[in-house]
Amino acid sequence: MSEVFIVCPAHTTSGGPELCHQLADTLNQDQPGRASVVYWPFIRAALPAPPYRDYDARPAMRAEITPGSIVVLPETYGRLLCDFPGSRIFYWWMSVNNFYREAGIDARIELAQIRRHVTANLYQSEYARRFCASAGLAHANRLSDKLSDGYLHAITHPPTVARRNIIAYNPAKGLARTTAVLRALDQGLRQAPQVIPLEHLTAAQLREVLATVKVYIDFGEHPGKDRLPREAAAMGATVLTNRRGAAGNTVDMPIPEEFKIDDHRRGFERRAAEKIHLLLDQFDVQAPRFGPYRRMILAEPRLFADDARAAFTARVPV
Repeated sequence: MSEVFIVCPAHTTSGGPELCHQLADTLNQDQPGRASVVYWPFIRAALPAPPYRDYDARPAMRAEITPGSIVVLPETYGRLLCDFPGSRIFYWWMSVNNFYREAGIDARIELAQIRRHVTANLYQSEYARRFCASAGLAHANRLSDKLSDGYLHAITHPPTVARRNIIAYNPAKGLARTTAVLRALDQGLRQAPQVIPLEHLTAAQLREVLATVKVYIDFGEHPGKDRLPREAAAMGATVLTNRRGAAGNTVDMPIPEEFKIDDHRRGFERRAAEKIHLLLDQFDVQAPRFGPYRRMILAEPRLFADDARAAFTARVPV
């Protein structure tokens, strides 16, 4: 089998880089030493960021990539499409929106280059699959993702700490819309719940916080199947989102439709505030309704391994 080199930003800790290391680890479970991670920029050697050093993901240098190898490029690295002559490019659509943000006015040119140079397109979400189909990107294979073991364990062994009337949110995603919702919560005679921004936390601290909150809200763009909503649900919180991106379909986010707010509509913040109060006041009744979402999350590791095996062993044109 061909060696696999996964391009990943150096010294970065977020969902995408972790997913790159998870892919290498998963492929190496089947064939030890097959997959490596190459850190961008290529000008110097790099080591995995500390949270990813337990993954079986050997760091490799750009010079080790030889003709006939498979190079996995995340969707924000379209500028590197022609940098690996003789290699097969697997383009991984971890998100859609981030591709357009990175490519900017050159998006149409990059899409043409992808059609010309990419051997296989890999999609992380149903949202990305639909995009690949509409954009005419051929040879598309699912390659989703999975949460880390700490979150999966929490689904089968739920936290026993007491839940409090706390709302958590990610200040890096959709902050203006989130702020409008939080302001709506302060209106009226009801006592406003405590609100916690999820920032400057270690992985362990994040799990601790999510184990105590009742509601996680996310009014971001959902450029792919985001991790934080799933992490919150895995830790036992309920989830309220908008209908943007991957949150707009029931494959990527199978939560009750009433807890997806159309934030393009005027007055969405008041409707969101009403649903948040419902989730807080009736938490014990509403939390079990997120069971299908948690079961999907629990099934992701097996599906991810199956996806990786299928995508990297299938006969694809050279």
